[in-house]
Amino acid sequence: MIVDRTVVNAFAFTGGNYLFFLLGNSGETDVDMVIEQLWCAEAENRDKRQLCLDYINQQNRVQQQSTAVFEDRSRGSARRDITIHGTL
Repeated sequence: MIVDRTVVNAFAFTGGNYLFFLLGNSGETDVDMVIEQLWCAEAENRDKRQLCLDYINQQNRVQQQSTAVFEDRSRGSARRDITIHGTL
């Protein structure tokens, strides 16, 4: 009786594996297709993220440059005012 159960379980296991193998061929292409779509979406997301980071970095550089120019001009105009008033 124990031997019968063992034989039945062995056939069920190997038969199940064989069925999954036969049915799995069509399923593997679906999985491969989904994985490929995931890779494409990941690459697209990586490109968009890099563009966004480049834009943010460019805006930060422009803002820092504008601040530096504004501070330089405000210091320069104050110095000109001092020299103008000093010569009068």
